[in-house]
Amino acid sequence: MVGVWSIWQCINDAIFNNKRMNLEELLDEIIFKAWLWIKSRLIGTSISWFECVPNPILCLNGYG
Repeated sequence: MVGVWSIWQCINDAIFNNKRMNLEELLDEIIFKAWLWIKSRLIGTSISWFECVPNPILCLNGYG
């Protein structure tokens, strides 16, 4: 879901704001938004960006 949303925003930025994003930037954006979403869903836990980036499966499994 986060991937689709990020691609949609990237396309809109290209069309309406003449902003270009390369694939690496888009993937970084997707990963960051996914982390924010996971973090907001796991209330009462402290999931840091630095823990989730190397081990995203921990976050997906409800690390905390």
